[in-house]
Amino acid sequence: MGPAAGRRPLVVAHRGASGEAPENTLPAFELARAQGADAIELDLRLTADGHFVVIHDATVDRTTNGRGEVGALTLAEIKALDAGSWFDPAFAGTQVPTLAEVLEWAGGAVDLCLELKTPFPERALPELLRAVAGYPRGRWLFASFDWRLMRRLKLLAPWARVGLIWGRTAPADPFGFALRLGRANLHPNVALVDGPFVEKAHRLGLAVFVWTVNGPGLAVALAAMGVDGIVTDYPARIRAALLGLPAG
Repeated sequence: MGPAAGRRPLVVAHRGASGEAPENTLPAFELARAQGADAIELDLRLTADGHFVVIHDATVDRTTNGRGEVGALTLAEIKALDAGSWFDPAFAGTQVPTLAEVLEWAGGAVDLCLELKTPFPERALPELLRAVAGYPRGRWLFASFDWRLMRRLKLLAPWARVGLIWGRTAPADPFGFALRLGRANLHPNVALVDGPFVEKAHRLGLAVFVWTVNGPGLAVALAAMGVDGIVTDYPARIRAALLGLPAG
């Protein structure tokens, strides 16, 4: 997942094909793979009993039929929830997956961007590294809005690939921070990206992955700027818009 060197951007499925299936579930990931996504982005949180589960929000309220904070619920309690019906009755009975289940499903053949949701306890990093130890190193990357967490992770595992995420407020020096972490990927909100930003990143050997892009026209414009990856809820749509460009 380095700089694309003039090729088309990678299409990264945001929480899977989350525009067409319940986000952060195996059906969304399977659909993204079927649609030709180059990579899948997913969110990780820790349960009360220390299991890594794939869910975006700090609570289960929005994306399941339950209520409560993820960190206050056990894995068994979370597994008892329906994570599909809120999106469409056709997905009734879909569960919140664990990281282990996703890695088993992917079988070492899918590129994964694993976002550590905040607050993510530093004490869990060693166990997280053990959890992904059997997955090919070149096929996964950790990313977070918490850059200090990424710095801590690099201290524990200098070989790990990481990404720095930020929203509409630009940090003071993302380029310098990324370089100090051994050329971390840059994951800015799309509103903060323009041609000069991408050019500077590439001069420094840094890859740029933008989020979240669901419009084909914007995707083509970003490709012209030279971004390395486009994070989208609709991988088939964005992939179709970029098909005229060589694969990255």
